[in-house]
Amino acid sequence: MAGEMASIDGWAEGGIFTWVKGSLGEKTGWVAMFYQWVHITVGMCTMMYVAIGALSITLNTPWFNTTPLVRFILMMVILWGATAIQVIGVRKIGKIAEWLFILGIALPVICLILSLFMSCKGINYIWQLIGRP
Repeated sequence: MAGEMASIDGWAEGGIFTWVKGSLGEKTGWVAMFYQWVHITVGMCTMMYVAIGALSITLNTPWFNTTPLVRFILMMVILWGATAIQVIGVRKIGKIAEWLFILGIALPVICLILSLFMSCKGINYIWQLIGRP
């Protein structure tokens, strides 16, 4: 939605307030800006708490989620990490995303296919190829 609004002639500058004010009026622009603020301040903190809780369970480190100082530090790392990603730029992050796709999606899928091939009939076929009964 923001990309659509920013592509309109004369609306390249500004933000959510300017775009909503230009199309729906000033009062609605303030409401949109307020909802965006609520989303960022309340919603993002809630999402970070959920992510830290999931990380705590996954890594079997309950102190991640039970120690307030550690939780605050992890929240700041997530927040400033997201900010750094935006500052670095989309093109550089796109290249990083390509590598992470290869490491996190493509490589495990290849390993899964190979392991399925190796199980059951696949292992018998390979044993026959190398000459073992």
